[in-house]
Amino acid sequence: MDYVDLLEMFPSLSDCGAPRETLSRGRVTGATVEREKRTMTLNVSFDEALPPVYASMVERKVEHDYGLIRCRLNVNAPEKKPDAPKVSPAKTASGPRPGKTVFGKLSKMDETPMGDLSLDSGRVTVTGKIFAQNCRDVKSGAMVLSFDMTDGTGSVRVSKFIKDEPTKTAAKTIGIGMTVTCQGSMSYNQFEKDAVLEPYAIALAPDKPPRRDTAEVKRVELHLHTKMSAMDAVTDTREVVKRAIEWGHPAI
Repeated sequence: MDYVDLLEMFPSLSDCGAPRETLSRGRVTGATVEREKRTMTLNVSFDEALPPVYASMVERKVEHDYGLIRCRLNVNAPEKKPDAPKVSPAKTASGPRPGKTVFGKLSKMDETPMGDLSLDSGRVTVTGKIFAQNCRDVKSGAMVLSFDMTDGTGSVRVSKFIKDEPTKTAAKTIGIGMTVTCQGSMSYNQFEKDAVLEPYAIALAPDKPPRRDTAEVKRVELHLHTKMSAMDAVTDTREVVKRAIEWGHPAI
C-alpha cells in the first residue's frame, strides 16, 4: 500500500475545523504508533503546503479521538518557489535596502543594547526599528530630525539639527517601520528634556528574523489585551490572529 487518503483513515477529521476540501488532498504515506507512550506520528503528503494552523487542528482531533498524549503530523509538500518581484530596475535601485547609507559614514564599533544606554555612554552604535517620528522644519530653514527606535531591550530618541539641504533630503527618507543603524553620542537635550542620541551617521539595516514558536505542543492564549479593550492596550487584533496562525496555534 503506497498511501491511504487522510479522510478515509480518519473520517472524523471532517469536523476538526480545517477545510474538508484541503484535507481531502492529504495522503497518508506512513504511520508510527507507540502504545506505551500513547503517541502517533503521521507522514502525510499534500500537493501544496498545509497551513500550520490546519495541521494543528488535525493533530488535536486525532489526539482527542484516540486518547493520545501526542500526535505529530509530518507534512510533505512540494516546495513552491516565490515568484520574482515585478519591479522596474529604476525602482529597485532607488528603494530602501539594507546597508544603504542615509547620511554620514558608519565606523566599526560594537553595538550597544538600548537598555544599557545612559548619559555616560558617550559614542555608541545602536540598531533598531523606528516606531515614532516627529521631524519638523524651523524658522531658520533648518530641519530637526527626531524619531524613536527600539531593539527590544529598550528604546532611545534620536535627534539631530540639520542645516544642509543634501542631509535634509536624505533624512526625509527615514520613516516609521524602518530598521536602521545609528552611530552618535548620547547627550542631554534641552529641548527634549531627556537623554537623546545625536547621530553623525545613519544607515538602513536588515529586519530581525521573526520570532518562531518551536514548541512541540502549541499553546492556546486565553487572555489577550487588544485595541478592543478600551484604554487597556494598543495591540491590533488582526495582527495577533495572523501571528497565531503563523505559529501554528489552533485557537485564541
